Amino acid sequence: MIKKKKHYIIKIVNLTKITYKGEKMTKTQKTYLSIFLAVFAVLLVIGSIFDLQISKELADLNAGSYYSHNFFAIFFECVAEFIMFVLVSIACTIIFFFIVKKPFNNNVLNVVLPIASLSISFVSLFIGIRKTLGYIANYTHFGLNDFLNSTTGKFAYTFLALAVAGLLLIPFVKVKRETLAKLVRWAVIVLVVCAVSTAIVQSLKYIFTRTRYRAMVYEGYTEFEYYTPWYVINRQRFSSIFVNAGDYFKSFPSGHVSSATSIFLLTLLPGILNKGKKLRISLIVVSTLYVALVMLARIVAGAHFFTDVLFAAGITMLLILVSKIVLERKLHDEQVAK
Repeated sequence: MIKKKKHYIIKIVNLTKITYKGEKMTKTQKTYLSIFLAVFAVLLVIGSIFDLQISKELADLNAGSYYSHNFFAIFFECVAEFIMFVLVSIACTIIFFFIVKKPFNNNVLNVVLPIASLSISFVSLFIGIRKTLGYIANYTHFGLNDFLNSTTGKFAYTFLALAVAGLLLIPFVKVKRETLAKLVRWAVIVLVVCAVSTAIVQSLKYIFTRTRYRAMVYEGYTEFEYYTPWYVINRQRFSSIFVNAGDYFKSFPSGHVSSATSIFLLTLLPGILNKGKKLRISLIVVSTLYVALVMLARIVAGAHFFTDVLFAAGITMLLILVSKIVLERKLHDEQVAK
């Protein structure tokens, strides 16, 4: 019985197990990683020097209002994070069908894992939809927040999350097992990258407790005496009776940008599915544009400084680049083995 259990555990681990043959990174991979680190370093120097000045130039805030009235800033504050929750849901859907179409020799795993996958898919969409509607409620004046907190509202977005989770099942019903076997690697990478990046970003927020630009403007500290550079842990919190004062000291890094950067996970799919370079280039261009817009929008909103959005994007991108290198190594080893 113990041997059988070990066999199933090994089978699950092998879905993402990587074996290295020869050098760990190719010259191309080293080049990509070097360029990424070099660009990040240059931008970090710029941000470290001009962080406050950049926010003064770009932030669009009205006196007496914590939230910007700029439509560009409002739009991306509401929708930027949702992409990550959708990707997690899709990843869980892939894992569900992979197990259903290629079950283990264990009835418990064949029941527990699919149920867990669908449950996580639903919970991810539930959180994503609730957060998105909550952001929208901050900018509306027709009682949306009261509706979301009501029993009817909770039922409504719960039903919506279930409906979307159900719709995501449809495209994968006829996907072949061979294709699912390839996609499941991407799915595991999605779950790991999203979980790790979120954990890192949220932990850093509570460690550094950097004051948001818009919090200082709202409270009237226009001399920005409570501004701290990104590398200094903030010890100078100020008290407030404002209902959203708990949000004041969560500037570094940006959760919105970290979540938005997860869109780059889509750029791994062409390599897994052996699709052309055109698709990969198109995905890179779209992802870069999307993340750049979100980064700019968060500064315009006064929610973050330049280094906040830079670190958030950098953390998630570094995790994705490492995942890409590991994945390409695995695919290369498999081709050599054939």
